[in-house]
Amino acid sequence: MRGCGSSLPDLTYNAAHPQKDTMTSPAVSPRSDVATEKAAQALYALIELSKAIGDESSAEKLLTIIADKARENLEECDDPLMRALADLDHQRYEQSLRLASEIQMRMLPSGTVVLPEESPFAIHAFIRPARQIGGDLYDFFWNDDSLQFCIGDVTGKGIGAALVMAMTKTLFRAYGVFQYDPARLLSAVNSRLNEETDPSMFVTAFCGLLNLRNGRLLYSNAGHEPPLIIRSGKPVERLQSKSGVPLGALRSFKYVVEKTVLEPGDGVLLFTDGVTEASNRREELFSIHRLLEVVERCGPSEPSYIVQEVVDSVDHFAEGTSQSDDIAMVCVQYRGQPEMSQIFRRDISELANVFDLVGRFFATGHVDTEAKYPVELAAEEIFTNFVRHNVNGQDKIEVRLSLDGDELALSLTDFGAPRFDFDRDPPVIDRPLAEREPGGLGVFLVKTMMDRAEYRHEGGNGTVTLYKRVR
Repeated sequence: MRGCGSSLPDLTYNAAHPQKDTMTSPAVSPRSDVATEKAAQALYALIELSKAIGDESSAEKLLTIIADKARENLEECDDPLMRALADLDHQRYEQSLRLASEIQMRMLPSGTVVLPEESPFAIHAFIRPARQIGGDLYDFFWNDDSLQFCIGDVTGKGIGAALVMAMTKTLFRAYGVFQYDPARLLSAVNSRLNEETDPSMFVTAFCGLLNLRNGRLLYSNAGHEPPLIIRSGKPVERLQSKSGVPLGALRSFKYVVEKTVLEPGDGVLLFTDGVTEASNRREELFSIHRLLEVVERCGPSEPSYIVQEVVDSVDHFAEGTSQSDDIAMVCVQYRGQPEMSQIFRRDISELANVFDLVGRFFATGHVDTEAKYPVELAAEEIFTNFVRHNVNGQDKIEVRLSLDGDELALSLTDFGAPRFDFDRDPPVIDRPLAEREPGGLGVFLVKTMMDRAEYRHEGGNGTVTLYKRVR
């Protein structure tokens, strides 16, 4: 039966001499039969045209045109049952795409990450598929020592790209928890993708591992756009990297691991080519140069601010032009090791607040808690010393804690303090108490508990700094 919802005519169909079908059916009117023949003529013309089309975007446009022709045929259909079935199929298809999109987005960690103020890093991610499902991906996770992050872009679009995206994201997480070398991680993902996917599907990717203790960044590139590196007081530039083959292209490939060091405040911006290749109505590309300009204006800002500025700039540039490719970004900022400070009154009752400061510092999770007791004891001894032996000083004492690599620094500053002999000889503790010189025992105990100690007197203020290895 030919008509609304019927199969296509024989492939020998000649548009100039359409075949006559003498079959009749009370469910199909002559009008719908004519509409079908017209749609078939348009379809065959488009199929002939498609033979000369090679690029993917043109093929997608072709499918859109075919869908429009089919929709026109459906609108002329007189059979309400066929129209209802077609509408139901369309609704089911749209519902399936929405569900697939939701599942795909749930596979990715939330791009908005809320971290404690003392966190040694900040991160923000963004993704916007060009269609309901896409082929871009990102991932990141961290522990007390390091932050691992990656971004990827699957070739092609549609359901195939979405499936490869899901597999790649899963492999990154599965191998990443055991592999702390970005190059070896890429090699492992590459081999598995080559085994499991079609040779025509591959993934460009960039993977980084940031040491949260010292800012050392290890990274490896699998045919992806090099990230931008943002340094305080320096122009934004592309991170130099040796590009390997895209993931899945070869059965085995040895990627190269490279490294740089991020100072506190420095950051990196990873992005997919959907950003730089976004176009406007004049078919101009956003380009890497415009991206550099936007990030340069932002400077070493919060990652969420940088990402949003790029998104706003791309959208403004596009002038409402439909997005032709997925867009994804990951921005990481290294903040360095945590530092806390607080000013207290010159009063012994403030010791409880001093202990609270030390407790909050150790609660960041970046310090060995076994070192907490000697640090508390040292802070108590020096603070008490300042209060009791400088009754005429200003009514403020500052306590500061910071980390430099594996070493904790505890500094106490006495404002308006006279100079005292911090480096005096240690007391002779094996003599009877009546024969000992008074004082010096508390400072001696502090120096014994800590790894080293320093004293300086500047601008009428005295500062004692004690160091302790905490890792």
